Amino acid sequence: MRKITILLSALLIAFTSVFAENVAKIGDQEYGTLAEAIAAVAEGDVITVQESFALTETVVLDADPAYTIDLNGKTVSIADVNWLFRLNDKGNVTIQNGTLETNMYAVRANAGQIQLKNLVIIIG
Repeated sequence: MRKITILLSALLIAFTSVFAENVAKIGDQEYGTLAEAIAAVAEGDVITVQESFALTETVVLDADPAYTIDLNGKTVSIADVNWLFRLNDKGNVTIQNGTLETNMYAVRANAGQIQLKNLVIIIG
């Protein structure tokens, strides 16, 4: 019985790993979270969102290079946190082609530039 339990546990872990989706990609490189993709971004890169997802905390967009987050028709949502995206410092970020859904605010920029293109923003 113990061998069957161990085997089933191993199969469940393998199944979860195979079918776990990465949220974003830059070129062919996939990332488990949007924050991981932003940490790896270089000048001119396009981060492509691969599936709709909910954030559990604000995504900080601070980065020196100019880059684009292409939501690819997907929805990024957040609950119980004030901002979806925040740019604290310098940067030039474009967010495009999708939906941002929040209870409070979508984007905050203290400095730098955030361009919003072809977005639906739902607040409420």
